[in-house]
Amino acid sequence: MTRSGQVTGAGPAARQEPVTRQGRVARQEPTARQEPAARQEPTARQRPAVRFPVPPGSRAGPG
Repeated sequence: MTRSGQVTGAGPAARQEPVTRQGRVARQEPTARQEPAARQEPTARQRPAVRFPVPPGSRAGPG
């Protein structure tokens, strides 16, 4: 009887193993999302960078 109890204990333990594997896979998904997100950051920086030189350029013109 005690042996059967140990076997059932090993059952859920084996289930936890694949669960940890799924957790790692789920982490890779958000990381892949961060990659394109980082691309949007530089693109947004380029847009304001173009706006900054424009106002000073207009001031330097009449000045």
